[in-house]
Amino acid sequence: MPKYAFSAHDICSIVSSLEKKQLVRDEDKIFVQIQLQKLCENRQEHIIERLSSAITGNSKELSSLVRDLLNIDVDRVRSAYVDNVLADKDSPESKKHEDKIEPIPLLEERDPAWYTEDSNGCFDIQLPTHYSLFELQAQRLLKVMTLAHERFPKYKRVHVPWYILVSDATANETLSFFKEHNFFGLPKEDVVFFKQGKIPCVNEEGRILMSTPYSIARSPNGNGGLYEALAVGPYLDDMERRGILHVCAFSVDNVLVQPVDPWVIGAASMKHARAALKVVQKTRPDEKVGMVVLRNGKPAVIEYSELGPDMANEVEEVQGEQVLRFRAANIAYHYFRRSFLDQVARSDIRLPLHIAHKKIPYYDFDENKHVEPTSPNGYKFEMFIFDVLPFLRRDNFICLEVNRDDEFSPLKNGLNAKTENAKTCLESLYALSEKWILENGGTLAEKPIFIPPNVSLRGEGLEWLKGKNCVQKDFL
Repeated sequence: MPKYAFSAHDICSIVSSLEKKQLVRDEDKIFVQIQLQKLCENRQEHIIERLSSAITGNSKELSSLVRDLLNIDVDRVRSAYVDNVLADKDSPESKKHEDKIEPIPLLEERDPAWYTEDSNGCFDIQLPTHYSLFELQAQRLLKVMTLAHERFPKYKRVHVPWYILVSDATANETLSFFKEHNFFGLPKEDVVFFKQGKIPCVNEEGRILMSTPYSIARSPNGNGGLYEALAVGPYLDDMERRGILHVCAFSVDNVLVQPVDPWVIGAASMKHARAALKVVQKTRPDEKVGMVVLRNGKPAVIEYSELGPDMANEVEEVQGEQVLRFRAANIAYHYFRRSFLDQVARSDIRLPLHIAHKKIPYYDFDENKHVEPTSPNGYKFEMFIFDVLPFLRRDNFICLEVNRDDEFSPLKNGLNAKTENAKTCLESLYALSEKWILENGGTLAEKPIFIPPNVSLRGEGLEWLKGKNCVQKDFL
């Protein structure tokens, strides 16, 4: 039997003390006792010790600590630590199983309401227009609405609401940025910000860290926190009120992303799919990208390392060409039928927690000071948006292969890195613009040239370039 630092009597005494300080209502006593017992059972006695020693302190700060403690899913945090950390150490607490991994069938791209996460959308990659990532995508949104209105003129106005997932750390900056730029020409009421939740961080022994003497150390719960964030606010009802049927979700850091892709929505509708992913071909077997596969017959996204070298190097012949058998590289572009998004968000589905070994600032009670570690000292947990895929039937999902040069160039690194930095993002945008000019019979009098979204979204409407020797000012 495990030995707890606190007995049931000790826990009852702590709860009684909290009640006397009017920090716990009578009807909440049982819940508080259960939560403290769970902390004991999950090897978090140090948290109860902190609570016990703080009872004689400031009531306001103590109240904050109590609320923080009650908002922890202790079992879930411990299970994630056991499954992800102790599993690598062959702990008896961990469980291992083998999955059957198969390549997923792909739909290839034919020639000719959405959500995003705000990670670094304010960044200016130094285009001639000096668009930030947010403005680049806002301009694409405005253009797709213009094209839709031209195609269906009977509709007086086309609305595409933009729901942006923000964190505590970025919420104020992002909102201020949009206000400063007048929402980039989009209707203010069509830009909706909603906040992701947080998950407690643990040290390398699995014990929950404190950020201050009265608060738990937490980190954002990842893009998979989208579902919980939608459920706790009015956002699902807002989507229904607006009559939204389709949602395109993606990361803001992809400079080539098409916020609303009619091809994806059309393909999903024709196939009666409730969800879809865009993918690109892997460039090489060891490319470090997430892979879209069938896991035990269900669609899933796995880490590149889960394939193993033998499977990663398997090839097959497609249209007379040798290609990797497992080649569907995830580019973080998701389509959901709104009814499916609503179902997932309102359900009891709990997505798995993934871990990352990180440097986590914490409060050291032995030294009575805040510590900024210089090396990884614990684990952060996050959920991934694609982990809802296994809840779909195989025939409710499609995977769409697109051209990497047309659709995927992420900004993830500083200029010191060789790839996925501001320079490579600029090169991708310039290369795509050059491609459109040449395809339409034009030439380039100077390089580079960038064609903004308000001129052309995907190379359409550029027939006037035939025979023209182009310069940048032709498009500004």
